[in-house]
Amino acid sequence: MSTNPYKKYRESPLWKTVENAVADLVKNRDLTETTSRELIVGYITKQIVDADEVVPNIRVLNLVRDLRHTSKELETAVTPKRRQAV
Repeated sequence: MSTNPYKKYRESPLWKTVENAVADLVKNRDLTETTSRELIVGYITKQIVDADEVVPNIRVLNLVRDLRHTSKELETAVTPKRRQAV
């Protein structure tokens, strides 16, 4: 039996998401597996992980965007409003 070249990606948080996506595609008959599910999921997970090294991490960019938005909301919430002169 050959070893799985994608074994190290099994611990990736993406593995379960990819595995679920492949299972859905198979269940809906959108995909026919001609090799083991583990090799399919491993290959796709590896491709995403490797691309993440080149392409900026979208989750990090979204987090930064959210933090900027939140900090503006907090600033607005804690900044005392000026009273208008009567």
